[in-house]
Amino acid sequence: MTIDHSTLTKGQIRKLNALRKSVGDDIAENAFDKWMKTQTIHLSSIILLTCLIFLSPNMVLSEAMGDLVEVYLVDQLDDQRSYCIDIKGYKSRAKVNRGLQAHTCYSYQGEIAVDQGFDALKLTKNQFFLPAFDVCMEASSIAASANIRLKNCRHGKLQEFKWNDKGRIHLISNIKLCLTAAQGNSKKGGGGSPVHLMRNLSLELCSDTLNSYQIWGVRKLFNE
Repeated sequence: MTIDHSTLTKGQIRKLNALRKSVGDDIAENAFDKWMKTQTIHLSSIILLTCLIFLSPNMVLSEAMGDLVEVYLVDQLDDQRSYCIDIKGYKSRAKVNRGLQAHTCYSYQGEIAVDQGFDALKLTKNQFFLPAFDVCMEASSIAASANIRLKNCRHGKLQEFKWNDKGRIHLISNIKLCLTAAQGNSKKGGGGSPVHLMRNLSLELCSDTLNSYQIWGVRKLFNE
């Protein structure tokens, strides 16, 4: 079996080379081919409605009504699995009091994680509700560089967010402030293969120069 390296990411090439050193070329390439097929299945199971976020967020969300969805950064930046809004910590052991971050999306593993799963119905009502933890996304203030935290849900101006027609998520009370993933180098997490990556989240002035860090999509899995 010959694997075309030109179709692989740098992370996939590193994984393949590590396997070759460990078990030899033939076994490694067979094992890698099987692993790649599972990744394709997982990624292709993501609902195709994700691309419609630019047309109408509510159109996408209406198709997922009552389901869990993940909110992801459209530009993959340095992680082909994409970045999702995530509670700091790990899945069911995530720490609500530590707030939110942008973290490698877990959906590549075949399901939406509880610490990245938002209620689709609540999103249509401008509330970012994480049902597994019974909390909502909240800005620490209505000012640039405000942190993004989690609090008990209430319909207040710090918890009401909306998508605009460009895919940005902004405070309803200040449409100039958009949810923004941190620029620069990402931070490495404690798990994953390749290792999961993290970036801070904050409210920053909406800007076309920050498109890569401010344009968000929403998606669910067929098997959810």
